[in-house]
Amino acid sequence: MSPELGDKDRLGVGHGAHDGARRMADFDTWLRVHRANAENRRSFGIVDGPIYRDIDEPNAVLVHTSTDDPVRAAQWLETAAFKESTHVSAMLRRTFYTVTES
Repeated sequence: MSPELGDKDRLGVGHGAHDGARRMADFDTWLRVHRANAENRRSFGIVDGPIYRDIDEPNAVLVHTSTDDPVRAAQWLETAAFKESTHVSAMLRRTFYTVTES
């Protein structure tokens, strides 16, 4: 499901959490798949930013991305390539958030 985004929103993704709500089965597999899809994300106007890995939960990360067209960027989340990458990377759960610039 895509988050609802407005014109000035930024898209972020949390993979993992201290409470176990968001994590992947294996960080190295997830990172390989994530990097392999960089061009796919770029084609939807998504600019990759830093990846923050939780030091206490190594299979939990926060991925920071940005875009000038959040509505277009959210369309990436509905593609077969995104869904396949989620399956291949053994993503167990994902949380989306947006930050609106004022």
